[in-house]
Amino acid sequence: RDVAAAFDWTVANIAAYGGDPQNIFLFGHSAGGHLVSLLATHDDYRTRRAWMRGVISMSGAYKLDELNPVIFNGVLDQTFRGGHTDTAELGSASPTTYARAGATLPPFFLLHCQFDLLSLPEQAILFRNKLETMASPVSWEYLPGYTHESEMTAIANGQEAVTQAIIAYVRSNTRKWAYLPLITGG
Repeated sequence: RDVAAAFDWTVANIAAYGGDPQNIFLFGHSAGGHLVSLLATHDDYRTRRAWMRGVISMSGAYKLDELNPVIFNGVLDQTFRGGHTDTAELGSASPTTYARAGATLPPFFLLHCQFDLLSLPEQAILFRNKLETMASPVSWEYLPGYTHESEMTAIANGQEAVTQAIIAYVRSNTRKWAYLPLITGG
């Protein structure tokens, strides 16, 4: 709900800051990738989809009830599952659950890296396949040489492959120019 509230605020206020409410992209990494994907797919938030130009999810979790248990040791368990173990509850918090026939979803750009946390690349592939099956627009980028952490920190460098991929995706999906704060180069 916090992510939805932040998105609603952005839609209502972006023009006052020189932005365009028709060119809003959601971006998240790791648990953030899960949250922006959930906001874009969950039925409770479907009225917001019209404002989403695209969803960029890097190394997100898309099916919480099927994450590899090896990564769950304290902090990671809290990060992705919030300490929950009930598979029905975890399924209801999973973007994959809501990506189904009849849903009109915004375009997705899924990225995952070579040295990611266990099961996240597989989840990204399964989520991509599900989106493709629904004929929902989805782009895909594999990032060789990056770890779960380094792909995110690399974004600060405008010449990194991950940054260039994100810039290219945003440019190809905007109605006009795009301002990407804190990103240099490209």
